[in-house]
Amino acid sequence: MPYITDIELDGMVINARKSVVTVLEVRFGVVPAEINERLEAIEDLDVLEGLHRQSVIIGSIEEFQLRLNEIPPSEPAEE
Repeated sequence: MPYITDIELDGMVINARKSVVTVLEVRFGVVPAEINERLEAIEDLDVLEGLHRQSVIIGSIEEFQLRLNEIPPSEPAEE
């Protein structure tokens, strides 16, 4: 696996969040602030990529919210 800097990883996480929101907006219209806030709390790229896949196939924004609520918040990054 190639070396990824913290800055690159941060950019990938931001992009993954944006991708989830974009798909939800296209499919369901306005994305509730609660979903945006919850996505902002997720730092795990694998989790965000899984949510992106879910956002493409999920049946409703409410169902997505339920799935999102099942995910524990990310642990704060240690510096």
